[in-house]
Amino acid sequence: MGARAHLVVNEAARHHITTAITQLQDWNARWTRFDESSELNAINRANGQPVVVAMDTAALIALAIDAWRITDGAFDPTVLDALVNAGYGQPFAAGPTKLGPAVHVPGAETIEVDPTTGLVNAPRGVRLDLGGIAKGHAADLLVRDLLKRGATGAAVTIGGDTSVGGRCPFADAWPIVADIDTSEPVAHLQHGGFCFSTTQRRRWMTTAGPAHHIIDPQTGRPVESTIASAAIAASTAATAEVFATASIVLGWPAAGQLVDAVALSGFVVTDLGQRHDIGTLAQNPPRSAPGADGRCRE
Repeated sequence: MGARAHLVVNEAARHHITTAITQLQDWNARWTRFDESSELNAINRANGQPVVVAMDTAALIALAIDAWRITDGAFDPTVLDALVNAGYGQPFAAGPTKLGPAVHVPGAETIEVDPTTGLVNAPRGVRLDLGGIAKGHAADLLVRDLLKRGATGAAVTIGGDTSVGGRCPFADAWPIVADIDTSEPVAHLQHGGFCFSTTQRRRWMTTAGPAHHIIDPQTGRPVESTIASAAIAASTAATAEVFATASIVLGWPAAGQLVDAVALSGFVVTDLGQRHDIGTLAQNPPRSAPGADGRCRE
């Protein structure tokens, strides 16, 4: 998934970490856009023809479509071509690729998916990048599985998307660190998810100037936002990822209105360095999460 992963469990459950890592490697192989043999690329190559994938892959795509609906398109999983044309056509560590023209971002409305059978049909010209939501969803699933296997506490962070559950073995709550260069927590969670997203990382230079990995679906280019960073707490890491990304795309103050509307919690830092707390910071975790029909549920 192009990011560092950090898995934590209580000492008595440490033998389950190997199984969790194997599962994460499997999801990475199937959900990445950087491996031609992945299930994601099978969908993107289908050119409008239906493809059968594993049910967990179909469920992830359904979740991404729900997120697109909930945010009115501010979070959009169909930005792949725009991302590639912005210079992010290969793993970030390999450097930028050739800059292409801005392209139309089609949106997720016409994608058909059946999580019960694994059938996915993305129309011609609609190509998916599951990016951040795959990281958040994987973290959520791993924590859930570790707790089912007997862990009394588990935390998984994948590239800034964190999911926690059970009792933290070394503190009263799970400390969330947003920057690997500092140990200062930006939040403490009893359970739930957290995402820190920013335009200040995964940046590269192009002939048109600096670019980054968060695409504005309206322009098909890296977003020129009044928000540099967004930190969101939610009931799941996938939900936090969705609204952190949407917050940066919408900018300030629209991001605050969005987060308030769904009763989530967090803060944003503007491009001028100003911090604004948003949503229900006193609530932990927030009460809303995407439902299967694309609506927020208590």
